[in-house]
Amino acid sequence: MSRKPTTRDVLSAEGRRTLEPFLCPRTLFAFDLDGTLAPIVAVPAKARLRARTRRLLTRLAAEHPCAIITGRSRASALRLLRGVPLALVIGSHGAEWPGEPVPLRWTRQVRAWHRTLARRLSGVRGLFFEQKPATLCVHFRRSHHRPAALTAIEAALAGLRGARSQLGLLVVNLSPAEAPGKAAALKRAAAALGCARAVYVGDDDGDEEAFVPGGLAVAGVRIGAQRPTRATLRLSDQKRVDDLLRALADQVPTTSATSVRTAARSKGFSMHGRAQSPSGASEAAPLMKTMRSSRPGKRSRTAR
Repeated sequence: MSRKPTTRDVLSAEGRRTLEPFLCPRTLFAFDLDGTLAPIVAVPAKARLRARTRRLLTRLAAEHPCAIITGRSRASALRLLRGVPLALVIGSHGAEWPGEPVPLRWTRQVRAWHRTLARRLSGVRGLFFEQKPATLCVHFRRSHHRPAALTAIEAALAGLRGARSQLGLLVVNLSPAEAPGKAAALKRAAAALGCARAVYVGDDDGDEEAFVPGGLAVAGVRIGAQRPTRATLRLSDQKRVDDLLRALADQVPTTSATSVRTAARSKGFSMHGRAQSPSGASEAAPLMKTMRSSRPGKRSRTAR
């Protein structure tokens, strides 16, 4: 994989100039969740967005098409994002879409991998598994010997049929080889929402494919100062995502709700009827309701 050795800080003068062509209507703003909008925590179920992050994301999503493409299960992501008027929430690294059941063969594959790896890794301390509808995560952040734990995980993956593996932040993610990844999800989301370009923000190697998906103009923003990346822009620390959200909300002209809805329908994507999860998290319909009540150039006072 070819990667650029240096990137620009997205909030620097040079970074803002690079981002400027994307600060316009019909741009999709898409984000990873853990490590991007929410800080990484030892127990994934305890992850939370900071109150300030939630306010700023709500403000941005109320006026512009915003999507989440996360490795979490979609149900888990909806609970975490409850009340934020997002256009789309896509789970399992791009495999879980609103209104589309996960193929049973994928779920069966994930269960089989879980059983096999639990047996093969039973002697490795500090590991825990997180099974989702279309993916399996093997976490090794609790291990006192992380390099050795990762080596053991990689050895255990040998001969695992039909699996695609990606290294995240102290986790190995497994998904069916035929399942779509984040690049495919980003392109599909942009097409569904009638967007000609996208800004995608992510924090680990699982996000790299979405920075240069092919067939879509993308400004990729990688969070973290150390790792090499294909993204053209960078944020040094997860805490700075609030500054990025504010900059986007302040600088992007308000999108026309009618044009976004019409484009989505022309692509055969039914945005309404998918707005509520059992937890009450909102998606496309609340977005449209909020945007219809907004005037071009008018800014929300929710977060400053």
